[in-house]
Amino acid sequence: LVPGSCHYYAMFYFGVSEISTGVLCLLANFDDIHGVPGLAAAFPLGKMVLGGLFAVLFVICRVLMWSTVSYYYCRDAWNALKSNDP
Repeated sequence: LVPGSCHYYAMFYFGVSEISTGVLCLLANFDDIHGVPGLAAAFPLGKMVLGGLFAVLFVICRVLMWSTVSYYYCRDAWNALKSNDP
């Protein structure tokens, strides 16, 4: 593997896959102990929307996309390792 050959995959693993984590951070504010006390009582619909959005984004980013990108990364790495090119 040549230096920089995995930068394409790093953008996914360190960027795109973290989209669900951003929504989870917003959802954590609704926790009465670790977040803002009373926020969940004031905005119950907001908490439900963020919870549902997190669940959907988690499945899309971390289950579907992660497994697909990991397959292509392993395939590309395997082909690069068995190649005779320097």
